[in-house]
Amino acid sequence: MHRIYFSFLTIIIVLFGLTGISAADDPAPASSEPVGTEGAGLGLTATQMIAKMRDFTRGTTSHGIMTMEVVTPDWNRSVQMEWWEKGEEKFLIRVLSPARDEGNGTLKIGNNLWNYIYAFDETVHIPPAMMAQAWMGSDFTNDDIVRDSSLVEDYRHALEGIEEINGERCYKILLTTDPSTPVPWLMIRIWTRVSDLLPVREEYYDDNGNVARYMDFSEFKYMSDRVTPTVMRMVPVDQEGRYTEMTYNEIEFDIDLLDEIFTEQNLTNP
Repeated sequence: MHRIYFSFLTIIIVLFGLTGISAADDPAPASSEPVGTEGAGLGLTATQMIAKMRDFTRGTTSHGIMTMEVVTPDWNRSVQMEWWEKGEEKFLIRVLSPARDEGNGTLKIGNNLWNYIYAFDETVHIPPAMMAQAWMGSDFTNDDIVRDSSLVEDYRHALEGIEEINGERCYKILLTTDPSTPVPWLMIRIWTRVSDLLPVREEYYDDNGNVARYMDFSEFKYMSDRVTPTVMRMVPVDQEGRYTEMTYNEIEFDIDLLDEIFTEQNLTNP
């Protein structure tokens, strides 16, 4: 894998409103660049589609409760969590259950990330070199949880056409970048629904151009003020029978959140 790479809800993927978008909301694309021919992507370039998808799946703020299930051939593990997110700079996750993990948390402020272990009252600062490590033993990474890398700013985008995947008619978009860019994945391929540009699948490729993992989005439901995928399953292709599934139990978007939520003091005082 290239340099270590978030989401959470992205993860932790990780969601948010696209109803009523139109090409008139964006600058006119260069005439030589392919644009969407139907649905919510009509007249939009690949870059504009990814930006719309990102905005829809983040909102200005969000708060909710989710369940993470890690499934392997030998064991399963279920964790319930509460999270708060404000813009792209502030993010807090707190574990609610099981009892042995209750109070553990993750805090992002800007480019800084901390994990808190309640049982030992210990806070660990996560350096950039550890962003691609597994988060809480799952198939999501630290970067997936906090979404440190940007699918819009850190990549080039190419529209590859329209095809059906997982029963959904989708735009197929290829994301590439230069080896010097500080991201863990040099190539990502994303399928977004033609109807509303919500994500259906994301594939992450290793340095040899092979799919290393993929994430499927499903169970599209109306929650808070918009339709959103409520189940996200991350699957490592080299580990048969293993996956991690995130399910949104509750979620609300664009609410007032105090900055005091996103502090080390709050992280260590669940």
